[in-house]
Amino acid sequence: ERVDTLTRRALSTLQRQGLVAQGDKQAETTVREKSRPQAERDVRLSYLLKAIATQEKLFANQADVDELKKKALAETQDKPENVDKYFAERDVAIRASLSETKVLDFLKKNARLRQRREELYTWCHSSPPYLNGSVRETSSGTISSPAY
Repeated sequence: ERVDTLTRRALSTLQRQGLVAQGDKQAETTVREKSRPQAERDVRLSYLLKAIATQEKLFANQADVDELKKKALAETQDKPENVDKYFAERDVAIRASLSETKVLDFLKKNARLRQRREELYTWCHSSPPYLNGSVRETSSGTISSPAY
């Protein structure tokens, strides 16, 4: 399903730009093949985000939806009935988007850089590969290289 969505979007863009004719089956096949890896990543990410939302109880509730609707009413010149209709028709997508935002905010807030001390020490004290061991540290702390 995600492959179909990405393929339709890409073909539509290419058609608007005049790069692909409508109904070009070869182009559709190529775009579909190129879209598949991105679609797979998108699906894996959605499962991961949903699992985090479940574990951390980060789902959007009605108060979140109402707050967003209130902002939309304040920012738009549209009639309140149209905003209500829009939110009613897209309730699931709006809640999913709000939940995703909560998960991403949670991840940003709780992200920590971890690096083991040994890895850092090894990295800092190893010779760069381009020196091929030709430069060494002596017992006095100076750096020596073989005479040419």
